[in-house]
Amino acid sequence: MNQESIKILASQAMSAKLNRRMFLAGGLAGIGAVMLAGCSPQTSGSGGSGSAGQLSDELGIYSFPSYSSPDVIKTFSAKNGPRVTIDSFTSAEEMVAKLSAAQGTTGYDLVTSPSAYVLPLGEKGVFQKLDHDRLSNYSKLNPSLMGRSFDPSNSYSIPKATGSTGFAYDNTKISRKLETWADFLDAGANEASGRMSMIDDARTMTGPYFWANGLDWNTENKAHLKACQDFFVKYGSNIKYFDTSVGTSGKMNSGELDLVQGFNGDLRMGLLNEKNPERWTFVFPDISEVWIDNWALASGAPNEDAAYAYLDFLLEPKNALAEVDYLGYDTGVLGVAEEAAMSNATKYPELMFFTPEQMSKWTLSEVNSGRQTLVDVWNETKSAAGA
Repeated sequence: MNQESIKILASQAMSAKLNRRMFLAGGLAGIGAVMLAGCSPQTSGSGGSGSAGQLSDELGIYSFPSYSSPDVIKTFSAKNGPRVTIDSFTSAEEMVAKLSAAQGTTGYDLVTSPSAYVLPLGEKGVFQKLDHDRLSNYSKLNPSLMGRSFDPSNSYSIPKATGSTGFAYDNTKISRKLETWADFLDAGANEASGRMSMIDDARTMTGPYFWANGLDWNTENKAHLKACQDFFVKYGSNIKYFDTSVGTSGKMNSGELDLVQGFNGDLRMGLLNEKNPERWTFVFPDISEVWIDNWALASGAPNEDAAYAYLDFLLEPKNALAEVDYLGYDTGVLGVAEEAAMSNATKYPELMFFTPEQMSKWTLSEVNSGRQTLVDVWNETKSAAGA
């Protein structure tokens, strides 16, 4: 891969700076054997396959910070042997640039990738094709998350976590019923003006404009992009905070906000942290986004057997439920939603799991020529808000 290709991919990743687990409280207590190392993991001397019936001693993962359950990893290591080392990146840009430049020499086995980067990195050899036959639990993955446009045959990926963007409003301050993104934007300009929060990400912050107006939020139409820009430059003064983790940061519970946009897991955390949860009404409109983060096998992975064993372990429903409970997001394993609904330990499962009907109406974000304009809109809106 040439340096120009790396630059293009890294530039496309610039606005995908999403740390999914940072949205959720809980910290890293009990991390045990999991190491959030600042350098690449050491490779195992046994290589990718190891001896028959025996896994290598190491498993290296490259992922968003705090994006795997320490208890699940501890159980996997105790049962199967490999010592799991996690190295963290804080943006898709960082992940793309590091893996592309390394050309299979990082020592990582598994990588977490947002959907938009799976196929480009797979086709450029940064990710290698998965052997589905080495995943005995492959059939347990939810079909609604499989075969998506970003990897039609799941050649390079399987789902790690999925969620959506919605909003919540304080029904003691906003008396009318809000149901759509048009309602959200209208309330933000009226009852909740100066007391609203939007996600601090160019792509997701601008989504409500397109959804409210029946437009494709992945549009490259310059007139539609310009209209979005004009709208938000005027709208920015209504926004008090730009906060991707409004439910975790405490702002949702501080009494300062009456209307918040957020990812479902973060809104759920805001509810869990709320002394009076009944005051919040949650809305996931018919038209919105769905995001899917994915597991991919790194090119040059030194511990392939351990990587496949770990993925298969995560696809066991009991392990998937523990992972969901930690993340606050669905991991796409069949039957987990039903188990969560029956579990006293899992609160507000309706904010983690969505119906097939909802999922069928929500769309993935794409990387295209319109993204830079949206970054400009984001920056101009924050300037208008005085942020």
